[in-house]
Amino acid sequence: MLRTTLIIAVVLSICLAVQCFTLRSYVKQASSISSTSLFAHHPQKKIIKRKMDRRPKKHRESDITRSNVNLNKCITKFASSLPEYTIISAEEYMKVREQALKFWEDGDSAAEWLGITEEDMVGTFSENRE
Repeated sequence: MLRTTLIIAVVLSICLAVQCFTLRSYVKQASSISSTSLFAHHPQKKIIKRKMDRRPKKHRESDITRSNVNLNKCITKFASSLPEYTIISAEEYMKVREQALKFWEDGDSAAEWLGITEEDMVGTFSENRE
Protein backbone atom coordinates (compact mmCIF):
# COMPACT_ATOMS: atom_id res chain seq x y z
CA MET A 1 0.00 0.00 0.00
CA LEU A 2 2.79 2.38 0.82
CA ARG A 3 4.52 1.47 -2.37
CA THR A 4 1.41 2.28 -4.53
CA THR A 5 0.89 5.66 -2.86
CA LEU A 6 4.57 6.44 -3.42
CA ILE A 7 4.28 5.51 -7.11
CA ILE A 8 1.10 7.56 -7.47
CA ALA A 9 2.79 10.54 -5.80
CA VAL A 10 5.83 10.30 -8.12
CA VAL A 11 3.61 10.02 -11.22
CA LEU A 12 1.53 13.00 -10.11
CA SER A 13 4.62 15.11 -9.43
CA ILE A 14 6.03 14.23 -12.87
CA CYS A 15 2.71 15.16 -14.51
CA LEU A 16 2.60 18.48 -12.65
CA ALA A 17 6.22 19.25 -13.60
CA VAL A 18 5.54 18.51 -17.26
CA GLN A 19 2.42 20.67 -17.23
CA CYS A 20 4.30 23.50 -15.49
CA PHE A 21 7.09 23.46 -18.11
CA THR A 22 4.62 23.39 -20.99
CA LEU A 23 2.66 26.27 -19.46
CA ARG A 24 5.87 28.28 -19.01
CA SER A 25 6.88 27.75 -22.62
CA TYR A 26 3.38 28.69 -23.79
CA VAL A 27 3.43 31.89 -21.72
CA LYS A 28 6.93 32.71 -23.00
CA GLN A 29 5.79 32.28 -26.63
CA ALA A 30 2.70 34.38 -26.08
CA SER A 31 4.68 37.21 -24.49
CA SER A 32 7.30 37.24 -27.28
CA ILE A 33 4.69 38.06 -29.96
CA SER A 34 4.60 41.80 -30.55
CA SER A 35 1.30 43.49 -29.82
CA THR A 36 1.92 46.00 -32.63
CA SER A 37 2.58 43.49 -35.39
CA LEU A 38 0.16 43.58 -38.27
CA PHE A 39 -1.14 40.23 -39.29
CA ALA A 40 -1.94 41.21 -42.89
CA HIS A 41 -2.34 38.25 -45.17
CA HIS A 42 -1.64 40.14 -48.42
CA PRO A 43 0.10 43.46 -47.81
CA GLN A 44 -0.17 45.88 -50.73
CA LYS A 45 2.66 47.93 -52.20
CA LYS A 46 2.47 51.69 -51.85
CA ILE A 47 1.10 53.50 -54.88
CA ILE A 48 4.38 54.62 -56.50
CA LYS A 49 6.00 51.20 -56.08
CA ARG A 50 2.88 49.57 -57.46
CA LYS A 51 2.78 51.88 -60.49
CA MET A 52 6.46 51.28 -61.21
CA ASP A 53 5.98 47.53 -60.82
CA ARG A 54 3.02 47.40 -63.19
CA ARG A 55 4.32 49.72 -65.92
CA PRO A 56 5.16 48.24 -69.29
CA LYS A 57 8.60 46.67 -69.40
CA LYS A 58 11.03 46.71 -72.30
CA HIS A 59 11.48 43.04 -73.17
CA ARG A 60 12.22 43.18 -76.89
CA GLU A 61 15.70 44.10 -78.10
CA SER A 62 14.25 46.84 -80.33
CA ASP A 63 12.56 48.39 -77.30
CA ILE A 64 15.70 48.25 -75.18
CA THR A 65 17.92 49.92 -77.80
CA ARG A 66 15.32 52.44 -78.96
CA SER A 67 16.36 56.06 -78.52
CA ASN A 68 14.15 58.79 -77.09
CA VAL A 69 12.25 60.57 -79.88
CA ASN A 70 11.74 63.67 -77.71
CA LEU A 71 15.44 64.15 -77.04
CA ASN A 72 16.49 67.83 -77.42
CA LYS A 73 12.86 68.87 -77.98
CA CYS A 74 10.78 71.09 -75.74
CA ILE A 75 7.47 69.26 -75.62
CA THR A 76 5.81 71.71 -73.20
CA LYS A 77 5.92 74.66 -75.63
CA PHE A 78 4.66 75.04 -79.14
CA ALA A 79 6.93 76.30 -81.90
CA SER A 80 5.61 79.85 -82.24
CA SER A 81 5.56 80.69 -78.53
CA LEU A 82 7.57 83.56 -77.09
CA PRO A 83 10.64 82.80 -75.01
CA GLU A 84 10.24 83.01 -71.26
CA TYR A 85 13.62 84.66 -70.77
CA THR A 86 15.40 86.99 -73.13
CA ILE A 87 19.18 87.15 -73.08
CA ILE A 88 20.40 90.70 -73.67
CA SER A 89 23.72 92.47 -73.44
CA ALA A 90 24.72 94.76 -70.57
CA GLU A 91 24.18 97.94 -72.63
CA GLU A 92 20.65 96.86 -73.63
CA TYR A 93 19.90 95.99 -70.01
CA MET A 94 20.87 99.46 -68.82
CA LYS A 95 18.54 100.97 -71.44
CA VAL A 96 15.49 98.98 -70.29
CA ARG A 97 16.38 98.84 -66.57
CA GLU A 98 14.66 102.11 -65.65
CA GLN A 99 11.50 101.07 -67.48
CA ALA A 100 11.46 97.72 -65.69
CA LEU A 101 11.95 99.28 -62.24
CA LYS A 102 9.19 101.81 -62.91
CA PHE A 103 6.88 98.97 -63.97
CA TRP A 104 7.61 97.02 -60.78
CA GLU A 105 7.01 100.07 -58.57
CA ASP A 106 3.96 101.60 -60.25
CA GLY A 107 2.53 98.81 -62.36
CA ASP A 108 1.11 99.21 -65.84
CA SER A 109 -0.35 102.69 -66.28
CA ALA A 110 -2.47 101.56 -69.23
CA ALA A 111 -4.25 98.86 -67.21
CA GLU A 112 -7.49 99.69 -65.37
CA TRP A 113 -7.56 99.46 -61.60
CA LEU A 114 -10.32 97.44 -60.01
CA GLY A 115 -12.27 99.49 -57.51
CA ILE A 116 -13.35 97.99 -54.18
CA THR A 117 -16.87 98.97 -53.15
CA GLU A 118 -18.65 98.66 -49.82
CA GLU A 119 -20.53 95.69 -51.19
CA ASP A 120 -17.25 93.88 -51.84
CA MET A 121 -16.19 94.35 -48.21
CA VAL A 122 -19.22 92.50 -46.83
CA GLY A 123 -18.55 88.80 -46.45
CA THR A 124 -21.04 86.44 -48.01
CA PHE A 125 -21.56 83.10 -46.30
CA SER A 126 -23.59 80.06 -47.18
CA GLU A 127 -25.76 80.56 -44.10
CA ASN A 128 -26.97 83.60 -42.21
CA ARG A 129 -24.47 84.52 -39.47
CA GLU A 130 -25.86 87.49 -37.54
